[in-house]
Amino acid sequence: MPIQPLTNFELNEHLADLYSEAITFDGLEEALIGYGHQFYNPVAIYDYQKIMNLLVNQGMTDEEAVEYFNFNIQGAYLGDNTPIILDLPLNKIST
Repeated sequence: MPIQPLTNFELNEHLADLYSEAITFDGLEEALIGYGHQFYNPVAIYDYQKIMNLLVNQGMTDEEAVEYFNFNIQGAYLGDNTPIILDLPLNKIST
């Protein structure tokens, strides 16, 4: 039987069960893509593009979403378990 990836809900529950000290962002569960460790501290890992899409789908303009993200998400230090935001380029960068 092939291994099926966890749904976002299952991943969020798994993270909460395994590493209760990891911090997650309310309302951004669909952008949670995994978890990792920073200096032995468990951290949630979020996809930047998915976060931006969720913010826009919640009614923000692109500009409002960027401003909100920069101040409230990327700019928030929440201690040793602050989540990581992973930005995977969607387009190949040519040199």
